[in-house]
Amino acid sequence: NDRFALDGRDPSSIAGVQWCFGLFDRAFGPVDPVMGKVRKRPTHVHENRIDMAAYYKLTNEPTMGGSLDIGIVGGGLSGMFAARLLSDL
Repeated sequence: NDRFALDGRDPSSIAGVQWCFGLFDRAFGPVDPVMGKVRKRPTHVHENRIDMAAYYKLTNEPTMGGSLDIGIVGGGLSGMFAARLLSDL
């Protein structure tokens, strides 16, 4: 976020990214020996937090009217261009 200023260097966004790495978070017991402390959340708790049918529909529908044959992850603009070239071949 800071490197590319995608959020205008908003402090709340910076804290949001740091939250992903454990800032302001704490582990809850009992502790399991998995490289330190890991907070547990069972699958059924996650299912109660979101509409699973809507999530399944959102993640399994084609994005452009058809299935995509090529995917390049983390390539940025050049990766997108390369994927388009490969797609058009």
